[in-house]
Amino acid sequence: ENKKQVDVPFDQLHDVEPFFGGMSVEAGEAAHGQAVASAPSSAPAATAEFTLYCRPGDFKTHKVMVAAKINGVEVAVMDGTAQARLGPTETLPYLKTREGVLFTSNAITRYVARSRRDTQLMGGSFLEEGQVDSWMDFSTHQLEVPLLVLGSEQVPAEATKAAQVELRQAVAALEKHLEGRVFLVGDTLTLADVSIVCALARVDAEIVKSGKLVAGYLARLRATQPFQGSL
Repeated sequence: ENKKQVDVPFDQLHDVEPFFGGMSVEAGEAAHGQAVASAPSSAPAATAEFTLYCRPGDFKTHKVMVAAKINGVEVAVMDGTAQARLGPTETLPYLKTREGVLFTSNAITRYVARSRRDTQLMGGSFLEEGQVDSWMDFSTHQLEVPLLVLGSEQVPAEATKAAQVELRQAVAALEKHLEGRVFLVGDTLTLADVSIVCALARVDAEIVKSGKLVAGYLARLRATQPFQGSL
């Protein structure tokens, strides 16, 4: 077996094992042992498997980088502000691979996740894959969209209030689902968790704290290696 040592604080996950999908804890270092870019640069790394073009600080691409860490995939991150028109839809983010180009943060994240089946980031069964997709869509519509509204300039007060209400409703839904669970889908980390945690990390702390289980869930996962340096 190809087992290695992993240096993440698994005690903060209440000794739940395995952490990296279907892999054993000892095999986890493959999830972050290779060099993965975490900040935009002016030129893609010569050895990078993929090149991600995005706006600096775009929180929607954080899930891409976390998935890349877990799967040991090298991703060169580029400031794509001046290169958006080169993408398929002239929008950011987009990912260049040796075979072609992908766009939208969710599609890119899924592609990176599927680069290794053994980590089971997309779930361990056909049903779990659907559940992962469900939570990724939830994250997009109930968390990311309101966050984008709150992060925009000159937003009407009514829109700001509505966005805050949506975030509180999202936290309430997560609180209910997390009862008796450590992860959102199955017994291991999946893209459902990656997407939700990367979005929750941008939500106002007071809103997150309105869900005790949600706050604990966010704190536990943020303290683990795949999320460190990516949020």
